[in-house]
Amino acid sequence: MLALRVIRGATRSVVWRIVRRRIGSVEGLENIPLDGPLVVVPNHASYFDHFVVQVVVQTFRGRPVWFLTKRESFARRFPRLWATAWYGIPVDRDVPAPDTLREVRRVLTSGDGLCVYPEGTRGDGGPLREFKPGAFRFALAHGAPIIPVGLHGTADVLRKGDRWFRRGRVDVVIGRPLQVDASVPKPRAAEALAGSGRDIVGALVERAGQNARRRRASAAPSAASAVDASIVHELGDEGVVAPSVLRRLRMLTTVVGLDERHGLELRVQRVRLAALRAVNRRGPSRVASAVVVGLRLARLRREAPAHPLVNYLLGRWCLAMPRALGGGPVRALEHLAVAATDPSDPTRSALASAEAHRRLGDPARALGQLRRVVLETPHRHPHHASRVRRAERLAVELQGPAS
Repeated sequence: MLALRVIRGATRSVVWRIVRRRIGSVEGLENIPLDGPLVVVPNHASYFDHFVVQVVVQTFRGRPVWFLTKRESFARRFPRLWATAWYGIPVDRDVPAPDTLREVRRVLTSGDGLCVYPEGTRGDGGPLREFKPGAFRFALAHGAPIIPVGLHGTADVLRKGDRWFRRGRVDVVIGRPLQVDASVPKPRAAEALAGSGRDIVGALVERAGQNARRRRASAAPSAASAVDASIVHELGDEGVVAPSVLRRLRMLTTVVGLDERHGLELRVQRVRLAALRAVNRRGPSRVASAVVVGLRLARLRREAPAHPLVNYLLGRWCLAMPRALGGGPVRALEHLAVAATDPSDPTRSALASAEAHRRLGDPARALGQLRRVVLETPHRHPHHASRVRRAERLAVELQGPAS
């Protein structure tokens, strides 16, 4: 519906800016699956919960989260348009109607996220209310992972009765997907998950409160590895990312926590995104952007000389730039040798090293690097298949046609 898209488009940047400025820390992003449907089950203390969950999960996954929202919120025209534009699904809190069940099925079969507050209504800031089993029934019926979330501080930002946001910081802790006993019938399993899920979410809320206290002492938990995973997930076979996705990923680096935004690991990821944006540009602006990226990488390397990703990015940068601007294959190999020491991705730099050796007229060493890619790239790596295909194709080009 056009009106819904207009409302969402006109207010998205404002809502995301409000949330971004109030996120204190985010822990556990790596527990959110990047693909497929999921059901998010957070505690509920404020209407601000909706926007925090939406911004955090959508910037990480790139897919919206839909919220079961009390049907009373849809009674009048403007509240109905607002709630629907911001992914609300009307629900009768006692017994979900057939239209609600159809919407839930649509959301989960499309691979989007569904957020259900198991308490059924906003809490008062004390112990969590008893969890209702509805959220867990939806997840079990559609085979979707159940992601528990603890939110701390949302009630201070938007209190009951308030019409605008106060100052404050929200801390988020995302737990591992809840374990489901496949041997138990689904109705009994949903009841059991409601009980155990309440204890788990309560513990996450407590941890979020502890993180808030530690954050004030400048010890926020790190989410940089999850940002790295999201970038790797979005990379195409040729190392290119669409501009719209790059904008979302840049937003993600500003959402993960106030104290982390200037930390080394997130600064590395932001320069990485700047390099990917430069690849998408053409003409003089591409060269100018690449020069700026090179200066930023050089500063990072002076700060962390042995950082594998910084050296990998510098190696790729040197391959893309002429010697006159500080690039070239010889300098690329110096950086790529450091990048090759990364135990988390031992063959990431090998393709670039093969290209450098090829340019230097050393096909034997280039083929050696390509064999490393084929033999040593972990099968669990998200780009295993595409990386091996590229290595095999380049090996054929280097060896020439069979005689």
